[in-house]
Amino acid sequence: MRTRRLGFVASLTALVFVFLGGCGKEKAATVSPSVTSTVPVAGATGVPVNQVISATFNESMNPSTITGTTFLVTGPGATAVAGTVS
Repeated sequence: MRTRRLGFVASLTALVFVFLGGCGKEKAATVSPSVTSTVPVAGATGVPVNQVISATFNESMNPSTITGTTFLVTGPGATAVAGTVS
């Protein structure tokens, strides 16, 4: 009886180690992408209201994740600038 219980505990312990060892965590991105340049440049004055604005990032971006909700352009006083993301 004692041998059977010891075998059960050993089997259960081995299963726990197998499950815990197989549960690897995906590494999350530790550094967010950053803007390396913009047109017009930051702080530019006298920019026409119909100026096309562009931004270049330090890494490739997934176009499906850049929307009017996830990418914002602000003017003086952090006022949102209306526009279309394309």
